Amino acid sequence: MTRKLTYNEIDNILDFITPQKGIPPVVALSISNNNKDNLRTQLNNIDIYPAIIPQLKESLEKTWFKSQVQPGESVGVICAQSIGEKNTQTALNTFHKAGQSETTMTEGVPRLQELLNATKNQRQINHRIFFNEGTKNIKDLRRTIGNHITGIKLGDLIVQNGVEIIFDKQPEPWYDAYEVLYGNEFRRYTNCIKVQLKKKRLFEFKINLNDISKAISDTYEDLTCVFSPFVATGEIYIFVDTVDVLSKLQHPIAFINESNAVEIYMEDIVLPNIEKLDICGIEGIDEIFYTVKKKEWFVETNASNNKNNVFRRLVSLPIVDACRTVSNNVWDIYETLGIEAVRKFLVDEFMIIMDGINTCHAVLLVDRMTFGGSISSISRYTLKYDECGPMGKASFEESLDNFLNAAVTGEVESTNGVSAAIVCGKRSNIGTGMMDLVMDLSNNT
Repeated sequence: MTRKLTYNEIDNILDFITPQKGIPPVVALSISNNNKDNLRTQLNNIDIYPAIIPQLKESLEKTWFKSQVQPGESVGVICAQSIGEKNTQTALNTFHKAGQSETTMTEGVPRLQELLNATKNQRQINHRIFFNEGTKNIKDLRRTIGNHITGIKLGDLIVQNGVEIIFDKQPEPWYDAYEVLYGNEFRRYTNCIKVQLKKKRLFEFKINLNDISKAISDTYEDLTCVFSPFVATGEIYIFVDTVDVLSKLQHPIAFINESNAVEIYMEDIVLPNIEKLDICGIEGIDEIFYTVKKKEWFVETNASNNKNNVFRRLVSLPIVDACRTVSNNVWDIYETLGIEAVRKFLVDEFMIIMDGINTCHAVLLVDRMTFGGSISSISRYTLKYDECGPMGKASFEESLDNFLNAAVTGEVESTNGVSAAIVCGKRSNIGTGMMDLVMDLSNNT
């Protein structure tokens, strides 16, 4: 009868994994423990007959030692071959996807180029947002999100042709009741802008007229808002202080004179500014899409810009699960979570794009990009700052420029690199050439 392996049995199976000699003991022990933990996680999930446990150990041990890389192996070349093979096939498959959505296209070669170049001005910046509560169904999630995510400006809420400029506004019958609750500051002004709002959009994002009026009044000192108590109309009267407009007009300017200065001020200055006012949400998130996976609901954003630290503001929201929320922009993660989070993110992204290759190839590439503590792109620009000599740089790209610069500055080529050694016909420091053997003459008999 099959059963799970015990902790002691798993330790006994993995006892052939020992720290490697020839490298710092602390590093060797860490690598050994990581390898054991990975295999232990897999062994915990299997059911096995107790009689074949010795056979399992023997098979694992043979596979383990067979997978060991030979000393001096050019792992970088193998990594480049594996990635290049997958990249070439992906490029060929792109022709079969013509006409599909742009999101599908950016998942292939363009996405790989974005990651390798560490692009800061990414075409599409999307986020996958998980929440701490309300994830069982879409109704609860909508209630949890409310108006915290999607960035809404006042202009997004105004109906088409729903703006009217009114001079010498006559009092409404409900003004007296309004003054009891919200004050009578609006009585000082007579000119106002009447806006009619989209009631369906207000309901969708749970925005009330009082919140909009307060946002406008708090932002602009010379504006006072009065919202209609008849919610069905969705009307707000924005009273404007126009007392100083005429006094500042010393003499007519072009077509502006005393008869139309106030109207032009309200229409061309006040109205465009209040339409750009942020009412709720995070500026830059234009739209959200509700998605479910494994019976858990979450949200994906579309076409967010990166000018307002959108990702940092997202993970700072109390309703958001900051441990799982992720951006597809590597610089967002670096500036918010640090270089280790970037390393994990890049490995995951490369494995999604190049599904089927060994994870070690992606890890080697990502380690090269993050080794310096920041994100380094894999391009000719970062190669300029590498420690390799001019021949190594010339063998990559811009051969003539590199040779000219080296000649002008008197740069010295040490020929320690693989490319430079091959150019000069020297034995490279790879394979059997990575070490020198000297005969011990003292034992010669």
